[in-house]
Amino acid sequence: MENTITQITMIKECLTKLPSSTKFFLKPHPVVTLPQSLLRNIPITIITEPIEDILPMCDLAITSNVTTAALDAFLKKIPVICVFHPSKLNLSPLKELDSSLFASSSAELLDKIQLVMENAPISFCKPEEVFNLDSSLGMWLNLIKRQIK
Repeated sequence: MENTITQITMIKECLTKLPSSTKFFLKPHPVVTLPQSLLRNIPITIITEPIEDILPMCDLAITSNVTTAALDAFLKKIPVICVFHPSKLNLSPLKELDSSLFASSSAELLDKIQLVMENAPISFCKPEEVFNLDSSLGMWLNLIKRQIK
């Protein structure tokens, strides 16, 4: 929940500098109950639909650094900004792909949102650059064989 609170706090601090037409959707983790006071006076719509149903509605995904939703969005070619605390371990599945995807302050978040709004070029990768899609499962089979011996 700490990551979500950090994320919402940073978004709150950016609101006055974003167009008033900007809409935010929040899909909290299913086991997290957010305090209503945190969401007060923020134009955020809470959604519970599956991530694959939500992504087509999005121009940008702002995620915490501990969710695989960032990878879901990135592989669908939706720009992603991962919010993280610089003194904590970065567990983002995108951490090895591109450091420009991360924001550790409200100012950085605003800069990255504005870049996306200006249609700055973004480098996306192919799923095979992230996942080992070898259908023969050679690496797994070798691992299992070594364990059996």
